[in-house]
Amino acid sequence: MNRELKLIDIARVDPDPNNPRIIESLKTYNIEQNRESILNLLRTAPGGDGPGISELEKSIIATNGILDPVIVKPIGDRYVCIEGNTRLSIYAKNHERYPDIETWQQIPALIYKDIDDPMLEMIRLGAHFVGKKEWSLYAKGAYISNMIKNEAKTFEDIVQIIGGTPSKLASLLESYDDFNTYYKPLFEGPNEASGGVANEKEMSKFVNANVANVKSVLETYISDDDPKKKFAEWVKLEKIESAADDVRKIPTVLKNKISREAFLSDKKLKIKDALKLIPRDPSDSSIKLSDADISQLADELKIRVGETTIHELNNLDETKLNSLLMLNLDLNQFLDNLDKD
Repeated sequence: MNRELKLIDIARVDPDPNNPRIIESLKTYNIEQNRESILNLLRTAPGGDGPGISELEKSIIATNGILDPVIVKPIGDRYVCIEGNTRLSIYAKNHERYPDIETWQQIPALIYKDIDDPMLEMIRLGAHFVGKKEWSLYAKGAYISNMIKNEAKTFEDIVQIIGGTPSKLASLLESYDDFNTYYKPLFEGPNEASGGVANEKEMSKFVNANVANVKSVLETYISDDDPKKKFAEWVKLEKIESAADDVRKIPTVLKNKISREAFLSDKKLKIKDALKLIPRDPSDSSIKLSDADISQLADELKIRVGETTIHELNNLDETKLNSLLMLNLDLNQFLDNLDKD
């Protein structure tokens, strides 16, 4: 493959108009697709799962430029940025602010002179799905969905490139579709007057709602409406606050008649507060710690943590705090090794 590393005049490098971080915003807000508008949008779009643009910009300024070159392909006498569009937008903005400073006049770039579309897609997937510059869940869903629709790659091809399991990728695509089908419309049309926007960061809640046990419970106990539509409404009403913890509580709350009826009837009742309505099983209090199973231990710890105030947490003695920190590390290591399929 014909590649060349060189410094390119910043004014000759254009951002990618198909970048998944901004393509939905371009459509939604009918923004003109010119270089300036796309660069500005890149600076305000959700950054991804890593540091935000302000942290990235501070780092680039501190190191007097980028350490990793952007990847571009030539189009006539100009270049289109394949990978590194956020860094390009930072360079362009600083060049606008400080046109006489040499650092911002040229950007380090790796030029792929004869790159074809399949290789281009592989570079993007490698950089933003398994690399150190991961896109947000929403951006990943948008990119994969568009690739499959445009027949740029098959579902099986993408699984091979990014690794993981087919079920995990299928869940991501289903969650992306749920977000667009059920959540975004809650902020559009007749609902627009209520204010707010569909924050793409909320998609992690939809991903967790498609985990098998949560999905099954939603389908079982939400019988008078579409479970996915109802879940989207809960997210908008902020009944579900935490993507990890609150969504995991849904089966417990919905399986109990008292907490289920209260949660479904009260628009303001949050899932964490509905959980407190569930009567404690008297038999659990008589079980020795050494005899309790994992679910009983997890439930009790969840209750104890939920009842602990920020003040109490900040004043834990060092031994108790270290115990919590080590438990967190051990649990993460344990869960990472689980076969989720």
